[in-house]
Amino acid sequence: MSWGGRKVRDLARLAVSVYGLRCTYCKEPIDLAYSNEQLYGHNHPKRLTVEHLLPRSQGGSDAIENLRPCHLGCNSARGAKRRPRRPTVYDPQLFPAGFF
Repeated sequence: MSWGGRKVRDLARLAVSVYGLRCTYCKEPIDLAYSNEQLYGHNHPKRLTVEHLLPRSQGGSDAIENLRPCHLGCNSARGAKRRPRRPTVYDPQLFPAGFF
């Protein structure tokens, strides 16, 4: 299925309703005013986009479990890379003594 237009808008609304208005990467709030193309243009870095955790180019779907709200600048910086896995066991290099 193609990716654009009404489908993107509907998926963005769904992602915001499920996950809120915070960027997946920088955790800053997403201001929907920056999505107004007439005022800010199409490529404003703080504009709302839909992030695919597993990129579509690598077989990711448009299911809500794979989508997150994100700033355009943060999404573009990531490119088509997979998001790194979260550690499932204690790793002293990731969490030094006294971290918790």
